[in-house]
Amino acid sequence: MKAAYLALALLALPTSARAAEIDPATIQLWDVVYTTEGNVLKGVIVEQVPGESLKILLVGGSSLVVPIATVVRFGKELNPGFGTAPAAQVVARPAEPATKATSGLRIGVMPGLANHTEGETTFWLTSRVGWEIGLGQWGLTPGLVAELMPEVGTYGEAAGSLSAAARAAYRGSTISPFVGFGVGVDAVAGDVTPAIFMGGGIDLVLHRRFALSAEAKFHRGFGNQYTQALSYAAIGFGVEVRL
Repeated sequence: MKAAYLALALLALPTSARAAEIDPATIQLWDVVYTTEGNVLKGVIVEQVPGESLKILLVGGSSLVVPIATVVRFGKELNPGFGTAPAAQVVARPAEPATKATSGLRIGVMPGLANHTEGETTFWLTSRVGWEIGLGQWGLTPGLVAELMPEVGTYGEAAGSLSAAARAAYRGSTISPFVGFGVGVDAVAGDVTPAIFMGGGIDLVLHRRFALSAEAKFHRGFGNQYTQALSYAAIGFGVEVRL
C-alpha cells in the first residue's frame, strides 16, 4: 500500500521542471517531503526517478536527492513570502541645489533709503547690469557689474554714483547670499570725485531667472562738501533677473 501511494504521488508531481529555471521563493505552493529520519523538506521537486529517488530544490537554493525508500509522505504548503517584493535599495544621493550656479547676464533694480553722515535721509535707486561666471563646483557666481545709483535728496542738484563692482554670489540654494565691492565716481552739483562702496545681502530665488533681493551697503565719497555728503549707509530691496 505504501508503494502504491508513493507511486501515485510521484505521478502527480511535475516531471519537466528544470532546477536552473526555478527559484522556490517565487513559487506560491511548495512541495513538502517527510522522511523516515524525521526531516521535513520544503521546496520544489524538480526531478524524479520512479521507484528510486527524487530531487528537491530546497528553499534557499540548495538541492537534495532523496531515496524513495526514505519518504514517508508528501504534502503541500503555501509560501509565506509569495507576492512580496524585496524592499528597494535606497541609494543616498547628494541633494541638488535649488538653483545651479550658471553663467550669464545679471540685471538688477533696487530702490532704498540712505542715511547720510549729515543726518539726512535720501532715496536712492541702484540699477545694476553685469556678467557673472558660474562655478558649479562651489555654487559660486563671481563677476563684474556696473552699478548706476541716482539719488534724490535735499541737495538742490541731481546727485548720483557710477561704479564698477566686483560681486560674488552663492547660488547653491533658494536663499542666495552675495557680497560686492565697487570703485567709481560720485557726481553732485557739478563736482565729480572718486568713491567706493561695499555691501552684501541675500537673494530669494523664486525662479532660475528671477530673484527678490535685499542689500545693505556703505558708500563713501571723497571730495568737497557736496560729494562728502554722499557718504552714507543704506538698505534697499529690489529684483534681479538673470539671462
